[in-house]
Amino acid sequence: MPAYAVEFTTERGLQRTQFTLDDDRPLGPQVRQILEELRGTGVVISGTAEDELSVVWGGRDLDTTQAPQQLGINPQRTIELHMKRRARAVKIPAVAPFVPKGAYAAAVSGMAGALLAWLVCSTITDLSDALPTYARLDLAVGGMIGVFAGGFIAGSDALRRRTSLPLGVLFGVLLGLVGGVAGGAAGAGLGGVLAPRLTPPGFVVARILAWVVLGSALGLTLGMRWWQDDERRTVDGAGYGALAGLVAGILYSLPGPSEFWQALAFVILGAGVGAGVCAPALRRSVAILELERGSRGRIGLTRLREWGLLNGESVALERDGATVASVVCESTRCRIVPSGAGVRVSGKTVSAPTELVNEDRIAIGDAQYRFRRRRRVSA
Repeated sequence: MPAYAVEFTTERGLQRTQFTLDDDRPLGPQVRQILEELRGTGVVISGTAEDELSVVWGGRDLDTTQAPQQLGINPQRTIELHMKRRARAVKIPAVAPFVPKGAYAAAVSGMAGALLAWLVCSTITDLSDALPTYARLDLAVGGMIGVFAGGFIAGSDALRRRTSLPLGVLFGVLLGLVGGVAGGAAGAGLGGVLAPRLTPPGFVVARILAWVVLGSALGLTLGMRWWQDDERRTVDGAGYGALAGLVAGILYSLPGPSEFWQALAFVILGAGVGAGVCAPALRRSVAILELERGSRGRIGLTRLREWGLLNGESVALERDGATVASVVCESTRCRIVPSGAGVRVSGKTVSAPTELVNEDRIAIGDAQYRFRRRRRVSA
């Protein structure tokens, strides 16, 4: 076994002695054996009770869980034993429940799209030639809600995650149209089957059921936009859409100012579908990465940039159009991998992959991102 020169400081000053080390055994147990031999001869390395031992070779701290051969060290240089001040443990904020801003943004975008659909429908007063029956009118209204709400919801999601806006809007419009027409047709068919058997109060129930079917169909088809990322978004959308349709149908059937109740019903349906296809998916994320501050100051809901991080996914962080770092999640652990200079995490410059902890702030140029965990790290 090779003999290493081991250097350390005692009350008498700097000392050096020779010890043999096994290249195939972890360094830690061998260093502890060296310390025991030194104590046996009355030699104690200078330090305080709060200090911890550091093993240095060639100017770098050694990982004592590895063997000398793994560490790439040899007897040509001295092994130095130092007692240094133990680093204080940094208190990591506890993981606390919160509602991601993307959930609000999705609901608001759905509301805006559905309200626009209501405005368009309410301005067209004479459709007797084009839509001579209530069934065709239901199809047209369902398709209108689907087109506008779907385009707004999918477009808002694309903006929030910095993906293609035109592609997001296109998918939203097409899927929303399919869901709206299908939901309208199913609702109209249900009403046609039940109508001969219904009493006047029964017509109200049939109308409410038609809204439930419409909301469920819209949520189901819009959720398919993200099928490859999370197939559960179709079920989420259908469930939230059905619940929103129930509320909308009740409001739509209320007596009084019909235009107000109609507008409110449209808005509730759009908000429910938007929240359904986005909010549960964000809640299932390992963590949320949010752009907290940009070059123009703090970020509001209209300029929101936010990502739900899942295992196996990564998000590229850019500066001046070039990627300078990526946030990668694996096995519920997330780390930042710099690929350029000027990346800081909670005030410290990082140049190597670094694990992120709850409430870390990532600064890249003028931009600052906030990292918040939704789930604790798996053991």
